[in-house]
Amino acid sequence: MSREFNKRSGIIEKNLATIENSFLTIAFQLHWIKKNNMHKQVGHKNIYDYAECIHGIGRTSCSNLICIVENFAERDEKGEVTEKIAECYRKFKQSQLVAMMGLSPEQIKKIDENTSVREINRMKQEKEIVQEEDDENNKEEKEPEKVKVSVERETLASFKNFNEYMSSLEESEKAMQKAFKKYEGNVIVQIVCIRNASVK
Repeated sequence: MSREFNKRSGIIEKNLATIENSFLTIAFQLHWIKKNNMHKQVGHKNIYDYAECIHGIGRTSCSNLICIVENFAERDEKGEVTEKIAECYRKFKQSQLVAMMGLSPEQIKKIDENTSVREINRMKQEKEIVQEEDDENNKEEKEPEKVKVSVERETLASFKNFNEYMSSLEESEKAMQKAFKKYEGNVIVQIVCIRNASVK
């Protein structure tokens, strides 16, 4: 594993000089390192610190690259990511793929490599507007009757300051993944800020 890690870390460095053409190569290396927790081999708590300290890749860029792999990579029969982007996305630029994240499958079908990022973002805004209208319509259709709902609450993580939150991003992500898997979609994860003068 250490030899494989060193190989992949070297590939990232080699491709950074031409990142626009090599962003997928870098993305797959970062995804592998994160999946196998190999960033800890060089003393970094999470993939974001590793990418920034070792390769100068900012936290947002690192997150976007990993999300591109998770959203648009080919998968094998077990659902595992293969180290190839799905054929239908191979002509897309990094900025286009980042903009496409969050769109519905139906919207993505309308996009090709010639669609501008501005057009993709416009589609995303239209989706949000439609969702808001649907929410409003659903509110009007509901009976003005109070329904008692049994809610089970579970604290996934808590932080006393922003630095503590930033240093625990990977653990928080794992806790959220575990919650979604445990309740199989029948769960809402909320981020709540509690102001308490006694907490220091």
